[in-house]
Amino acid sequence: MSQEASTSTASTAKEAPTHSIPKQAYTSIEYPGPVSHPSSILQYCSQETINECFNAPPAVRASLEVRFRGDEAGPPVRGTRSQRAKLLVKVVRRRKKTSGRGGDKPEGGVFKLETMGSIGSTVRFVAMADHHWTPDSEGPTASIIKALKNLDYNAILDYSYTPLDENYVEANPDTSDPDIPFRSRLDLQPPPMFSTRAVPSTFNYKLPTTVVAQQTTHPITGAPRTRYVNTSRKTGYAPQIMQHEHTLGDVPQQPNEQVQQDAAKGLDKALLSRLKELFEQRKVWGREALMSELTERERRLVKNNKAYVPSVAYVITTGVYYKCLVKYGYDPRLDPESRCWQKMAFYAHKQTIKNPITRPDDEEEVDRQKGWWDDEQERLIADGARPPLNPWKVHIFDGQVLNRERADYQLCDITDPFISKYIENTDHLSKTCSVKSGWYTFSYFTLLKGLVRAKYMYLWENGQPAPDEVCRPVLEEWEKGRLGSTRDEDEEEGMDEEETLNTGSIEPGRELEFQSDSESDSESDVNAGGRGEDGDRSDDAEEDQGDE
Repeated sequence: MSQEASTSTASTAKEAPTHSIPKQAYTSIEYPGPVSHPSSILQYCSQETINECFNAPPAVRASLEVRFRGDEAGPPVRGTRSQRAKLLVKVVRRRKKTSGRGGDKPEGGVFKLETMGSIGSTVRFVAMADHHWTPDSEGPTASIIKALKNLDYNAILDYSYTPLDENYVEANPDTSDPDIPFRSRLDLQPPPMFSTRAVPSTFNYKLPTTVVAQQTTHPITGAPRTRYVNTSRKTGYAPQIMQHEHTLGDVPQQPNEQVQQDAAKGLDKALLSRLKELFEQRKVWGREALMSELTERERRLVKNNKAYVPSVAYVITTGVYYKCLVKYGYDPRLDPESRCWQKMAFYAHKQTIKNPITRPDDEEEVDRQKGWWDDEQERLIADGARPPLNPWKVHIFDGQVLNRERADYQLCDITDPFISKYIENTDHLSKTCSVKSGWYTFSYFTLLKGLVRAKYMYLWENGQPAPDEVCRPVLEEWEKGRLGSTRDEDEEEGMDEEETLNTGSIEPGRELEFQSDSESDSESDVNAGGRGEDGDRSDDAEEDQGDE
């Protein structure tokens, strides 16, 4: 419906006229430039692009890309679509023309307004245009990109990198724009796509928690360098696990299928043969003891590839073979000779486990920060009081020096001469392999643990070789029958493993009247540990009650 401009004053107007709006819906593009005709925008973007922008769902942030140079190398000028309710109004001006010497001279005019419909979506270009450049279409980089797109096999083979020309600019052959006298000769091709973000995001990249930095050496130059290693485990490569209380003889016979596939194609054959040879020599290994038998290169391969250990051994996770690697097909519970591979472990902390207090003035455990033991060893090494720590002898206990703070040893790795005599004694073996004491009776295994603990705690506290005298309180308790359990408790395995002895304190340098190196004394000590007649056991029991 049309309306001509009215000259009526407000005094004569009584109410505003009403007009109906046509139902025709329109979309609008606020073109960033002069417009001669609405269809001129089709020179810089296609009708399909315009339809795709306006037909996108309302929840999608649609945009319209306009390329004024028609060049794919340049980033387009983007306009964003917004949902806005507007009216499309057509304005027509009618004017009269007068002919004369000076040409046509318009005189005023009459304006006519017509409502065409409503506008629901508008594309606005409010952001600044990005930097634009045009690469050389015949340049070396453009030629290889063209060959890759066309799958030109011969052109790809014949391509070679040309040396870089240090003349980076040249005169601009296009003289239409005097403000740009030069152009770049850098053969820089456009990226596959351009980001729509005005400001780059702060990604704040961080390594995963499973990635740790390791110091390695360059294989050729030997220079130190940092290598980032992902410590997360690959599935299917964990060693097969067995409990101590398994069915006798029911142990894994070979690796699982996935480990066998890796062993057939991806593992070092020489290293696999070396590992199998070690497990032929010794059926049960602690991990530290096994690694100490390998070279630096072999240790690195075993550490980096988790399939080596499961290829030759399984793991027992409870009992006296806790965390030990066992050869496939071998069951230590069926072989009494496996007693030498049993493991003993205890805590070197007086607040949790009864241990010998080697300094009489230390009646209470002193407050120590974590890592104090390592700091103390560094001080002793600097003073020349002990040799440097040997990481490949942490599994050895010789009674002379400690190489780690944790007390965790296999019996075959206890080389102290005084304790070895008791380990090699076979007078106190059990008929079955129990979960708490293995092939030894519980009381005798408690004696072995008490002897190791006495010397270990002396080394742990003093940093000096442990004399045999520190084991005297343990042997005295053994002679009295107080150490461990009675014969019935041994057979029933009813005593808790941690009900062990507080071996008391011995002042450093105190001389005790017994010969530890004498074979007769060691024999009498061992025999004294055996239980005599029932009358002797009753006397000991009465003596215990009297002490209580």
